[in-house]
Amino acid sequence: MRIIFEGFLGAFVLGFTGTAFPRLTGNRTWFGGEFCALLLLWTLAVASHAAGQVAAGDSAFSVMVLTLFVGMAGRSSATRTLPNPRPWVETHGRPRW
Repeated sequence: MRIIFEGFLGAFVLGFTGTAFPRLTGNRTWFGGEFCALLLLWTLAVASHAAGQVAAGDSAFSVMVLTLFVGMAGRSSATRTLPNPRPWVETHGRPRW
């Protein structure tokens, strides 16, 4: 069950954050080394679970998520402007504070 969760969810999260996050925030995309490191950690997690090494798979998945979080947090803190609220306002109306 963990191979399904960590394999599919890990691939989805990496793919979504790698494409949508930079577009939403206006930040730079991943460098080649960052992408290769995350892909290697994801592959290691899936292969470890497939081989029955649960602790190694969980560790690789945890390091992958931590690396992803640190990379995305660094990008969002480097942003000097806030994302455009216009799409939210157009679909949900003005917030009533």
